[in-house]
Parts: sequence; structure tokens; C-alpha cells
Amino acid sequence: MTLWNVERLGSFSAVARETGWSQPAISQQIRKIERELDAKLVQRTSHGVELTPIGRILARHGQLIDNRVTQAVKDVEEYQRNGSTHIRLVAPPSVCSSFVARVLVHISKTSDIRVSLMQMEPPEAMEALEQGLADCAIIFQYNSLPALAGPDDLEVAPFGVDNRIPVIAGTGSNDTKYAIELSQEAQELGADGLLIVTPYYNKTTQRGLVAHYNAIADSVNLPIILYNVPSRTGVGFDVNTVAALAEHKNIAAIKEASGNIGYTAKVAAKCGDKIDIYSGNDDMIVPIMSLGGKGVISVLSNVLPKETHQMTQYCLENNFAAAAEMQLKYLRLINDLFMEVNPIPVKDAMNQLGMPSGPCRMPLLDMSDEHKAAMQATLRAYGMIS
Repeated sequence: MTLWNVERLGSFSAVARETGWSQPAISQQIRKIERELDAKLVQRTSHGVELTPIGRILARHGQLIDNRVTQAVKDVEEYQRNGSTHIRLVAPPSVCSSFVARVLVHISKTSDIRVSLMQMEPPEAMEALEQGLADCAIIFQYNSLPALAGPDDLEVAPFGVDNRIPVIAGTGSNDTKYAIELSQEAQELGADGLLIVTPYYNKTTQRGLVAHYNAIADSVNLPIILYNVPSRTGVGFDVNTVAALAEHKNIAAIKEASGNIGYTAKVAAKCGDKIDIYSGNDDMIVPIMSLGGKGVISVLSNVLPKETHQMTQYCLENNFAAAAEMQLKYLRLINDLFMEVNPIPVKDAMNQLGMPSGPCRMPLLDMSDEHKAAMQATLRAYGMIS
């Protein structure tokens, strides 16, 4: 711990003042370690002293040991006071605000285990584990976080959903190489399919779209859903481009969110027998499915999953009258879910319904008070809240 204090404070005199040790005692302790290791740990500079590379390695390990000893003492004291187990859990904000909160409520009701929860992104969570400031962490993989296993004394337990629920991973990018990396990683992690949006900002040509998607499809062995949402990306698929991509064995479907039913009809006529069409807009579920669409990739289903499923089921059963009735019945809610930029309204609706989804990440902000009130009125009108 002496080395850590030297690195932190920059001089023997500062360490002496903080710890109450004498400067000779500090110097003697460091020289003893240098002799045992046959390595120089400290070097003098014009500004004081600083650690050598070997000194910094030892200082870091000393800090970890000190943290763990300190925490062990605290844990013993905690147990002596309360007779219960205390677990310090860290997790990303998005996880904390969803299922972790429900799990903690269950734990508090069924055991004497106390869990304190801290919100941290994966890199900070790993650091907290290494420094002994947390007992366990929920971490998701980043490309920029290659060493998820962490130190040798950390146990890593991967978890996810079971095979009853297909997982479609969004791996789109405006960088083809990066989209390939994301898609391959999703496949390695067990995804069942990929949803890939058109390249945004640096808009490519239709020929570029064909090359982009074929390169990704060649790199994996998963079904791919094309995502056509030109209002967001600034580029969409021509009908002939969809037809060309439909020839690839791994390109299975298109999420059609252009809002142009005439365009959807042309895609269905041109290549509907080779590619499945899914509505990307909740207000067009019935129109698109009446043209042969297979379903919807939905926002509405986050708040009305059963009703959204029933609407699509009616369409698949050719009961378009019943489906149209439901489409019109829920049109007000569908529209209100887009009163601000998605996913701001649906997050607010879920929070109001008691399904915590947490805040949006910037640059998206919480919904305005005026729109919050409007959403509350709509949910109340449908009997979803009292």
C-alpha cells in the first residue's frame, strides 16, 4: 500500500503526512522490497518521486489487496450487526431499470440476503470487481471490451434466454466491415437471425446496397431481415434492389417501414414469393398483411403484446374484418407512441404501466410534461391504467 500512496501523492513527505509514518521508515520499507525483487521501484524526478513500471504493477496489486482486506472487515462487521449476507451488485443502467429491479424485490421477500445495486457500464463494472468494490456484476459484451473474463479469480457465468424465444440481433452499420464484425459476433453468441438497417449518413447507391448486404450475408450463416426505413436513414431500397438481394440464400425478409403502401405492393408483386415482408409500422399491419405480409416488427407490442399478436393472427387466418377492427381500435395509441421520436413515448408508456424501462440515453430526453399527460390520458382511455 506504501507504493500506491507514493504514486497517488507524489512524494515521501506527503505519504508521511497522510499516514503518520516517518520518511525514513517509508524509504526503508521500499528499499527492502527492491532488494527482495532485485528491481528498482521508485525514481526521483524534478517534481518529487514516481514509480517505475514495476513499481506501478506492485502498487496496483497492493491497492487490490488493501481494498479486499478492508471490505472483508466491513463484511464481518456487517454480518455481526445484522446476521445477514450483503451482496454488492453492479449492472448497466438499462438492466438495473428492467429485470434486476424485479429480481431484487423477489430476493428481499424470500430471503435475508441484502443486495445493494450500483449502476455502472461494463468497463467500470470490471474495474469495481478488480478493486474489490463489488461482489458480482452483470455485463454485456462490447467489441471495445475484449477481456470480459477479467482477472483469473473472477468467475464468469454467461446467461441469456432459452431456445423457446428466437433472438434477432440488430447488427446494422454504415460501415460494412463493422456490420460484418457485429453480425459474426451475434452468430457466435447464439442469435437466431439478424436485422440490418440500410447504411445511414454516408448514403450509398443501390449498387452499393447490394454489395453491402451480400458481403454481410456471405459472412454468416443466419437469416437476415433487411430494414427499410428511409425516413431515418436517408436511403431506401429500390424494388429491383430488394429483388436482387432476395436471391441470396441468407436474406430471408424485409422490415418495410417506408410508410408507402404502393411501394410495398410493388415489392410483393416483384419478389413476394422469395422474401417475407414484415410491417415496420403498427398503423399499417393490416394493409401490409393483406398484401401477403407475414407479420409486424412492432412498437405497439411492447405495451399490448397480446392484442398485437391477435391482430396479426386474424390476418394470417384471412379474417381481415376482425383485424381491421383492432387496427382502428388501437390507432389512437399507435399514433401516440410516436408523438415524439421513438422510443421516447413507448418508454414513457411502459414506465406508466409499471414495466420499468428506464430513461432514454442522450441525445434523446424524457418526454415533455405535456406529452406525458397526453400519454396518460390515452392509456386511461384504453383502461390500461386507472
